[in-house]
Amino acid sequence: MRDMSIRAQIKRKKRCTTNSEHGFPRYPNLVLDLAVDHPEQVWVCDITYVHLHNGFVYLAVIMDVFTRGVRG
Repeated sequence: MRDMSIRAQIKRKKRCTTNSEHGFPRYPNLVLDLAVDHPEQVWVCDITYVHLHNGFVYLAVIMDVFTRGVRG
C-alpha cells in the first residue's frame, strides 16, 4: 500500500447525543392503539438542533399523522 500511495480509510466513531440512562419519568404512548381516521386527530412533534458555523439553532416540527403534512 505504501508503494502505491494507498491509505486505509479510518472509520470515525459516531458521536452519541442521547442519554437514555436518566432519572426522568417515561410517559406512556397514548396513541399506540388509536386508529387515526381523519386529519388533525393526532399531531406529532420533534425538536432538534442544527449546528452552524458560528453556533447552532433549534428546529421544531409539528406534523399531522393522518395527512403527513407539516403544520408548523
